[in-house]
Amino acid sequence: MRNRLMIAAVTVLLFGTAGFAGAKGKSTGKVIYGVVTDTHCGLAMSTASAAHAACVKKCVAGGAKYALASHGKLYQLEPQEKFSEFSGKHVRVYGHVNGDAISAVSVRAVVWHPKKKAS
Repeated sequence: MRNRLMIAAVTVLLFGTAGFAGAKGKSTGKVIYGVVTDTHCGLAMSTASAAHAACVKKCVAGGAKYALASHGKLYQLEPQEKFSEFSGKHVRVYGHVNGDAISAVSVRAVVWHPKKKAS
């Protein structure tokens, strides 16, 4: 009986430790700034403007998906419904990044102030 109890305790410790190691290896949240665009226009429409917002809405209505243009890279966004009010706007997205996809936890519009070059 004592041996079985010892084996059970060791098994629980081993699998419990492996579970924590696996959780630690998962991606943590990250903040990414960019412009909400769509998968049809992609990086071609990576500047914020009212005209761009209208284009994104039209493309999404036609079947394209919302995407984020950030530093020359296009990210797929999930869940899509979080981005409907941010078409063509600069945003701050907090979420989990996996390759070229972002699983967004939160999104909010931001005022963009590009850095001025020193003369």
